[in-house]
Amino acid sequence: MEDKREPEDKKDNQGDEEEQEKPNNNNEKSKDEEETKGKIGKSGEASKNNKEISDHLMEMEKNLKAKTEEAKDYKERMLRIAAEFDNYKKRVQVDLSNANSLGKQEVIKKLLPVIDEFELALKAVEKSDNKEVKEGIEMVYKNIMDTLRKEGLQEIASTGKYDPYMHDIAAIKDSDEPDGNILQVITKGYKFNNNIIRPASVIISKKENISKEDKKEDEKSEDGKNSEDNTKQN
Repeated sequence: MEDKREPEDKKDNQGDEEEQEKPNNNNEKSKDEEETKGKIGKSGEASKNNKEISDHLMEMEKNLKAKTEEAKDYKERMLRIAAEFDNYKKRVQVDLSNANSLGKQEVIKKLLPVIDEFELALKAVEKSDNKEVKEGIEMVYKNIMDTLRKEGLQEIASTGKYDPYMHDIAAIKDSDEPDGNILQVITKGYKFNNNIIRPASVIISKKENISKEDKKEDEKSEDGKNSEDNTKQN
């Protein structure tokens, strides 16, 4: 008779193997589940991290815009201050130039009587026989006038028609010339840098206006005088 225990032993072994495989399968399932959970957890953390990064980037962009606007404002202020300072420098330069010009003008204005006296002296020595004195006065006068002209002194033209802005009327004389013509200059006038510092003192003309009636009356009076003289002589 054959022994039938061997197959039973095999069955037992197979049962043991199946029982061993079951926990292995369970372990594999649990590992898969853990891996899935891990992946889900990682994806959740990743999305959370991405949201944090996105929020951080938005905050950085917002700060960058604010800083850009602030820098723009500072630049505009700097340009405005630079322009104001440039205008201030120009105003200071103009004020200094005007003050300098005004100072020169006042000094030259005080020298005008001296120039008048030099001109009177030149007229006085014209008939003098002393050439050295005459030449000396002329040289001094020329040097003074050249220096003053370089500084801006100009003589006012005093010929032709009277100009109320340039001339002062010292006297009016009857003349055959048209009304308002300058007949004579009493005192020269001067400008300094186109500003009148002394108008010229002049004598202007006044044309004689005699009407026909006045002429007839004059002729009658002359005829009457002539007839009286003739009667007296007879």
